[in-house]
Amino acid sequence: MRRWLLTLLTACGSLTEQTAELGAAQSGASAGEVSIIVLSSSGDGSADTAAIVIFRDPGGATIQHGVVDATGHARASLPDGGSVTVLQLDSVFERITTIRGVKPGDQLTSGRVIAGRQVGNATLMSLNFAPSVTPVGPANALTECGGGSRSSEDPNRVTLTFYEGCVQKRFDALALAYDLAANPYFMWLPDLHHHEGHATRARGDWTLFGSSSTNITNVPDNSSLGATISTLIDGVSFEMSRVSADPATETSYVFNLGFPFTPGMRSLVSAGTRHGLTPAIQIVKLTSQSPAQLAMDFAERPLPVLSIHPFLTATGLTWNESGERGAPDARLAIWIARWTDANNVVRTAVWEVMEPPEPATSLTLPGLPAAYADLDPLVAGASLFVMDGGVRYVDYDIIPDYDVARQSGTAFGAIGQMFLDSDFTAVTSSSSHF
Repeated sequence: MRRWLLTLLTACGSLTEQTAELGAAQSGASAGEVSIIVLSSSGDGSADTAAIVIFRDPGGATIQHGVVDATGHARASLPDGGSVTVLQLDSVFERITTIRGVKPGDQLTSGRVIAGRQVGNATLMSLNFAPSVTPVGPANALTECGGGSRSSEDPNRVTLTFYEGCVQKRFDALALAYDLAANPYFMWLPDLHHHEGHATRARGDWTLFGSSSTNITNVPDNSSLGATISTLIDGVSFEMSRVSADPATETSYVFNLGFPFTPGMRSLVSAGTRHGLTPAIQIVKLTSQSPAQLAMDFAERPLPVLSIHPFLTATGLTWNESGERGAPDARLAIWIARWTDANNVVRTAVWEVMEPPEPATSLTLPGLPAAYADLDPLVAGASLFVMDGGVRYVDYDIIPDYDVARQSGTAFGAIGQMFLDSDFTAVTSSSSHF
């Protein structure tokens, strides 16, 4: 069984320790240095040993650049307020990440591990259930690797599929079933042993889903509202139920959401507003307690409300903000463009930026040093086509400030994939794209 702590992927210790120390020592970094580890864009947690890292001072002057070492690390002495840019190449696709406002002693991560990666060779094992009348046998079972459904040969057997990218020696499973009236039941099966090609008996009792009374207050005007409850299984969330109000004509709602829960299970509860298909404000609570009675208050942790569609430029983007600023931990932005290089090759770049959440309505990308001009979309000229972009503010109740937030890099914005060892409330405010 695996519990994902993605706060700082190379660090050790609890979130409290990381908050106090900004992470454990990282591959020999000294107190006056800024260090970074670059993880492969495949999401498997391995180091990207071909990544290029660029360290700049606060004025934008390049202090150091080059390929990371054999462990995916790079480090340099930087003054307060510098930046680190990571360039990762995959044929004609570029992933560029810039972290601004860094400080000496920072131990940064670029990239993240993706739980439940269904890649590599597949293997099978089975779960055998005792015959049941209510509910009528198992329908399916969920695991980090995806799980499986009822066997066509045996109605009391579920065949599970595992992949090299996510198989573990021990794992949790959530079995689901229904009675003749379509009422959902569950059986929580923690800490099972993976035994390829064999069967394991499911030992547990079927329990009827609970029903929450999720109280959502201070709903913004002129929006649609949706809420979900998901169950977390070894770092992967599976949605259990969803309700919505479209349009949201009231300022408060009580939504009834079905959910499975027994001690040891963890739930992600989300309430969010949208303008059409564009997300606006989202509240996410991770709880190890029963989600039967949860309050979601849109006024509790206010964030700036962003314009739906930012204005995209050849060097960045601009946007509008309104409402109460609150105290966000970080601002994230993404800019996506395509161009034709000097060799007549069409290239695509996804440029992500993480920066301090100080008031601003525009962002200019830093570009790349002259040594990488062939890879720099900002010098592409007339062939440049800016495809998409967006802005997001993020605020966690367990993260005190940007000093801690930036250690995780742009993965900080992946709500529901980070900090999964701690109960939390997180709020995001987003423009289009996010």
